[in-house]
Amino acid sequence: MRDKSWLENFSVIDRKGTDCEKWDGLVGVFGRDDLLPMWVADMDLPAPPQVVDALKSRAEHPVYGYTLRPGSCYQAFIDWCRRRHSWPIDPDWLSSGPGVIPSMALCINIFTEPGDQVLIQTPVYHPFYHVVAANRRSLVTSPLVEEGGRYRMDYDDLARKFAQGVRMIILCNPHNPVGRVWTAEELTRLGELCLEYEVKIVADEIWCDLVYPPHRYQPMAAVSLEVANQTISLLAPSKTFNIAGIGSSVTVIPNTEWKARYDQALKRSYLDLANIFAITAFAAAYRHGEEWLDQLLSLLSSNCSLAVDALSESGVRVRSPEGTYLLWLDFRSFGVEHGRLAKALVEHGKIGLSDGRSFGSEGTGFMRMNVGCPRSLVEEGIARIRSTIAYLSGYSE
Repeated sequence: MRDKSWLENFSVIDRKGTDCEKWDGLVGVFGRDDLLPMWVADMDLPAPPQVVDALKSRAEHPVYGYTLRPGSCYQAFIDWCRRRHSWPIDPDWLSSGPGVIPSMALCINIFTEPGDQVLIQTPVYHPFYHVVAANRRSLVTSPLVEEGGRYRMDYDDLARKFAQGVRMIILCNPHNPVGRVWTAEELTRLGELCLEYEVKIVADEIWCDLVYPPHRYQPMAAVSLEVANQTISLLAPSKTFNIAGIGSSVTVIPNTEWKARYDQALKRSYLDLANIFAITAFAAAYRHGEEWLDQLLSLLSSNCSLAVDALSESGVRVRSPEGTYLLWLDFRSFGVEHGRLAKALVEHGKIGLSDGRSFGSEGTGFMRMNVGCPRSLVEEGIARIRSTIAYLSGYSE
């Protein structure tokens, strides 16, 4: 492994012209390309060198034909979950996935019927809304309760809505965008409600590795044997190792009957075919990425602290996330209408943040900031936000 400071000292990587959504997609979303993009949830940092080397090595073989998914690939994931999360996974629980959100759509179609109620806890990652509605299910929301900038689940609201016929809940664990890492106690209580009302659980746990001490990721399926049998867990190396452009995910289904139905649906849709480079990156990341991840977490934690301290001094309400590299910025205290805020950040601050309204109505007055990048970009992003705040304060007077 390289020197332990190499991630912190890594120079800014020019991603423009690589067809990356974060940098090359600015015009389509913000109407201009001169912004500092801190929106799309991937990192402006290099993937683990072992992953890069593995991909290069495989690319050197000149034949890229149909490929098997070896058991050793899954074993790398099993070993990782046992080592990092104390989560024992049976190989028979594992299936491939075309990505977490496509797998979520697949689960909705397999395990619910058109018109069935599917619940999400808002504000939440915007594809959760779309994947339910696009598959002709009835969307039910249960807003998280904010207390001093920290969010919790509303169990009374969940119970009421479960009793009204909800068939499935899509859980975000850890949570995007509010940064909560749900505790064992919180998930146990949720699991008990799901068992009582026979609500299926689809757990998006893609952020599970990006958690800061003393917080610890609790797999929903590890709460109890009964909850495991009621849960489908969706995971991927994409956020952890910054390889989102290499589509690969894994689905964990302890329920034997549900596992068979999921696998049949994969085969019917020909979604079980293996991608050479996805398999290569997946296995290399989980086998060799641990030291790199530890260094990354140190960098991300430092970035979060820097941004939280600086923006809090400027009047933005923001808490350090328990997990993810996303900051949920609350601008409501400035008394500025959301549209004016969004416009000023783009036109005056020249910074591209994720609009809080895209995560639900509860996101009005909020923006999401991605600090998964070199420290210099975080400092520049802070400066642009503070400049916007000064501009808006002067404007409002």
